[in-house]
Amino acid sequence: MMKRNRIIAATLVLASITVLSCAEKGKKATNASEVVYENKLDTISYAIGVNIASDFKKSDLTDLNLDAMKEGFADVLQEDTSWLSNEEAVKMIQTFMQEKQMAAAEKEKQEGVDFLEENKKKEGVKVLPSGIQYEVITEGSGVKPEATDTVQVHYHGTLIDGTVFDSSVRRGMPATFPLNQVIQGWQIGLQEMSEGSKYKLYIPSDLGYGPRGNRGIPGNAVLIFEVELLDVLSK
Repeated sequence: MMKRNRIIAATLVLASITVLSCAEKGKKATNASEVVYENKLDTISYAIGVNIASDFKKSDLTDLNLDAMKEGFADVLQEDTSWLSNEEAVKMIQTFMQEKQMAAAEKEKQEGVDFLEENKKKEGVKVLPSGIQYEVITEGSGVKPEATDTVQVHYHGTLIDGTVFDSSVRRGMPATFPLNQVIQGWQIGLQEMSEGSKYKLYIPSDLGYGPRGNRGIPGNAVLIFEVELLDVLSK
């Protein structure tokens, strides 16, 4: 977290280059061949701004005050009159990002609870004691895996809004792994399946990646998987 926020602190300063270049020169273009700046440094400044702004969008930092960013940049670089030290700025950014992440996780948690509450009312949806919900797409006739077995599966994972975060189907290659080395939701859900089955699993966040989330998965997110159990390798 410390390293990530130091990077953010640094990029906040660098992003001011975009503000200075665009606000003062006001030059626009529809593609790279049309960019007109007075020198190479101006063009590079704009390119840095584009790159940093793209990262900000990924971090959901789209509502920042660009005028304040410009002022902070100028105070440090041109006049050294900033009312914040760099250490204080980094601490402030860390706190802000933590609060933002906590708020997002709480929102995600409530949306997940609401989704599962409605989803369990759908025809064909069954609910396990763990809270996992599932639909049978195809029922196989093979053996059921145990927690210590290694399985081969095809899967397609999405969030409740349809965002795809992982998919062996898209990669065109099944995944093979010991069942006891994946998230609890998979361990519980796959043990309900017979070899040859295809289920749709709805996994509560506490049986997925919890409040921390994972790559491409927000904290407290409900996970939806279409899983086809191709083989139980250690049967």
